Amino acid sequence: MGSAMNLLDVAQVARYLECCGLIGPNSRVTVEPLSGGVSSDVALATCGSRRWVLKQALPKLKVAADWRADVRRSTVERIALEEVARIASGSVPRVECGDDGSGVLVMTFVDGPVWKSELLEGRTDGRTAQALGQFLGRVHQDSGESLDRLDMFADKSLFYQLRIAPYFQVLYDRYPVPQERALREIVDFLMQSAAVLVHGDFSPKNVIVPEGDHNPIVLDWEVAHLGHPAFDLAFMMHHLWLKAIFRKSPDLYEELVQTFYDAYNTASCMVPANLEVMCTTGALMLARVDGKSPVEYLGDVERRTARRIGSRLVVGEAMAVADVAMVVREEMGKSGD
Repeated sequence: MGSAMNLLDVAQVARYLECCGLIGPNSRVTVEPLSGGVSSDVALATCGSRRWVLKQALPKLKVAADWRADVRRSTVERIALEEVARIASGSVPRVECGDDGSGVLVMTFVDGPVWKSELLEGRTDGRTAQALGQFLGRVHQDSGESLDRLDMFADKSLFYQLRIAPYFQVLYDRYPVPQERALREIVDFLMQSAAVLVHGDFSPKNVIVPEGDHNPIVLDWEVAHLGHPAFDLAFMMHHLWLKAIFRKSPDLYEELVQTFYDAYNTASCMVPANLEVMCTTGALMLARVDGKSPVEYLGDVERRTARRIGSRLVVGEAMAVADVAMVVREEMGKSGD
């Protein structure tokens, strides 16, 4: 172990799992690719009734723009998963093996639908939103009280490479002065804060909802860092509002956002100012339209709607979820959505 692997090479994967002590010599292994977003190669390895997910961080992300990031994020994810398992057991995959040299991480396979797919189909479940708010609140609360134990997450370079530069800084010259100034202020407080353990990619695509179980499993902790709690809240909320635009259902998704936000506020004393959350939500909406990683499911009309909404939120037009919903309804009405 120590060099890059081809996760679809059965012989390499079998040797790796054997080195990890997960299988014996001459065990029969099958491998198939999994969707892993843009930052990693991901594969499912099966040996009999046992299944594992292998994930390998990529130095260049799978997007049209030139977007690179340090592969040490695999190590960050491994440590974050182990830390969060202590805080909220059963809410993250179990780490089985991690090789910092090759950037390969082996985790237990979690079966069930991805929440993003459910939301895009219009299947909204307030119980999932509530559980995620409670989970995030617990992680922020516990980590905020234990910062001396989390020094390994103080480095924000991965957060800068994977979020600040490709999401926000690329927008500076694309928007007029009010939005540009607001984006710069948001970047400042996100980079300066080190209040809690931030997931950094707290998105419906990183949530598995096991069949018959309302305890969601949260994946992909490679952007974990000590930062500002508003980022995780806004990251989930902006995705829910984008689904509202896609599904043309602002009222339904307002209820989902409010449930999530209320559950977080009940579980944590680390609650950021409402304005910080709503402004960051707007900044992220702009990023997912005009940044290096635009969402794939919005058409041109929907993108223009999201752009108008984000432009209003980022400059502070909304102080609460209900205010955001009002802006969403107004802008969707303008576009005929």
